[in-house]
Amino acid sequence: MKLLAMFILHKEGDRKTKILQDEFNLDSFGYFQRNGVKQLLIFSARTVTERTAAGTRQSVEAENVDAMVHVYVRSDGLSSVIISDSEYPMRVAHTLLTKAPSQADPLMRLQNDLDDTKNILKNTLVNVLERGEKIDDLVVRSCDLYFA
Repeated sequence: MKLLAMFILHKEGDRKTKILQDEFNLDSFGYFQRNGVKQLLIFSARTVTERTAAGTRQSVEAENVDAMVHVYVRSDGLSSVIISDSEYPMRVAHTLLTKAPSQADPLMRLQNDLDDTKNILKNTLVNVLERGEKIDDLVVRSCDLYFA
């Protein structure tokens, strides 16, 4: 059970589907086979995405590579494609297609929470420092009033 490739594509009506991001795991193929397999995977991802209606998902068998192409096309045309070997569970692949990375990966979720906390703390410190400057101004003014 392994993933061969993952794609993020954008489908714009009748135009050619545009690949926004791709990632490959071709270690199981020979060095000289990898380029040909990569081109076949790209072709398969584009073709299946173009033939999938917006708002639907499907799985298609790619016979030349003994793999399954799992695709999900959102209603706005953004699509995700996973190409896996035929042993990879279909339910798991479709769950992975619809997950946001921050929801699927607990470390990414934790990093996002830490970044949010850091930004809040930074804003709070800036506000406190501004208040401190205003307090210093008031102290100087009060000293002026005391000596007057």
